[in-house]
Amino acid sequence: SKDFRANHYIELCLDQTIDTANTLIAKTYIHFLPSRGNNSTTSLYSDENDIKNNTLTTINDNKLNSWKINSSVIFSHRFKKKGASFTWNGGFNSVKSNGLDNPFSLNRFFEAQTFTDQVRELNINNNNTTTQFKSGMSLTELLSKNLQLRAYYNFNTTKTIQDKLTQNAALQNIRVDSLTAYYTNVALLNCIGLNFYYAYKGFDAAIDVAVQQIQRKGNYSLRNNTLDITDPMNKFYSNLLPKIWFSYKISKMASLEGSYNQNINIPSMQQLMPIGNVNNPAFIIEGNPDLQPARNHNYSLSFRSYSQASMSSLYVSFNYSETLNSISYSQTIRMIDKVGMQTITKPENMKGFNNKTDFYAQYSLPLIKTKLTMNMNGRLGFGIIPTFINDVENVAKNTSTSFETTFNLTLSQKLLFGLSGNINSNDFRYSLQNDRNQKIRNYGSNSSVKWEIATKTYFDCNYSYSVYKNASFGFNRNIPLLNASIRQIVGKANRIELRLSAFDIFDKNQNISQLVTENYISSSAANTLARYFLLSFSYNIKGFDLKRY
Repeated sequence: SKDFRANHYIELCLDQTIDTANTLIAKTYIHFLPSRGNNSTTSLYSDENDIKNNTLTTINDNKLNSWKINSSVIFSHRFKKKGASFTWNGGFNSVKSNGLDNPFSLNRFFEAQTFTDQVRELNINNNNTTTQFKSGMSLTELLSKNLQLRAYYNFNTTKTIQDKLTQNAALQNIRVDSLTAYYTNVALLNCIGLNFYYAYKGFDAAIDVAVQQIQRKGNYSLRNNTLDITDPMNKFYSNLLPKIWFSYKISKMASLEGSYNQNINIPSMQQLMPIGNVNNPAFIIEGNPDLQPARNHNYSLSFRSYSQASMSSLYVSFNYSETLNSISYSQTIRMIDKVGMQTITKPENMKGFNNKTDFYAQYSLPLIKTKLTMNMNGRLGFGIIPTFINDVENVAKNTSTSFETTFNLTLSQKLLFGLSGNINSNDFRYSLQNDRNQKIRNYGSNSSVKWEIATKTYFDCNYSYSVYKNASFGFNRNIPLLNASIRQIVGKANRIELRLSAFDIFDKNQNISQLVTENYISSSAANTLARYFLLSFSYNIKGFDLKRY
């Protein structure tokens, strides 16, 4: 694969104190992202007797230009009454993208009596526009010395237009109606709620109750000026969303915190849109306009403590979440003439629920006071995700673990060393197709040195070594990376910095991805930005802080 991406940013901010009671803040963020890419894959298919059936080669050239504008305004007013205030916020967001995909596929069958190749070459133009207006206001007032009330209202309207035109390049660019769509969607959100906050002698608690209504309207036609293909979509989702939070200070150095909240996952446009994505004829993605929202219940409990005598700290947390009516991607696998084995993926609501459990712990202490410190952290997680394969339930169970240790050595204010190592594992087990079970292992180490070699002259060096393994695929990659830089602060006010940096000195950098979900597995190694050198000039109005190395 070959990819190119560029990022251009413009950000403006206004922070104005009108008077002692009124403040106005305005922000605008503009992002332009041009990109282009070329991806090619070759797949070999065989039947249950391991007899080769066909090969499928796909090549996809794509170009994309996108604009993103985010803007917001916040006005706050403090009343004369203690603890009483009013806040209003508004925003406008816009995203526009236009892309061109040129997927090409070549299917060869081993058992054909003659040379029968199925060739598909398409031109797909995607023009998407999203416009969003949002506003909110809140009123806060002290009911008593220990109790605070906040009432709020939020409004949000988002309009999305997806314009997809697909033409067959091999047949004089004839429109392919099955892959063409003009889809409009309007989502309207209204939410009103009350929040009570209580604080007394080290105990803090908050109860939040909100009523939310979401309306989603949509129209689906071939082109903007043609009749609708399906009945217009107009759905209402009304929800009651409670939240509970507390924090208790057990002692001056220890505290306990817990929370519960409930939220709703509304189906996305990509999940609802009833037009398939068939850039690869062996893997088809379909939409589902009948999807219902998923409801999440989230629980958390954490404990933290600090010992001033030993200067050590401990943090432990437990998190559990379950999703009712969860949205998962079912698969239908079938044999199609002149295509071979074909997999159709479609989002559906599961009758059961998926859940996730997570334990985390972190402990740090000084081994040599003010000189050598150690930090350890570990995580253990479990998850269950249901889905369907050919209408049979397939339950994916996930177990993940991670452990990391870090040492920091300060020989002097001018010389610092760092050393760390980590181990990560991710095991996936399926109730169907046990041969797809995965055991992914990642190992890494990192060492660094920071040295002030002369007055206002600094040398930084970092070396890391990473190992990526997946025994199921025979995947094994070792990536050594060495980066170094030298910088000089110039001027009496320390406002100018000159820096010479060298990245990936060994020229070994790769983008490694290992992904496992309930219905697909991916391990990839792609070339990325490798060895390069950078000379930079920086100017800081306030001046660089020499104490912050």
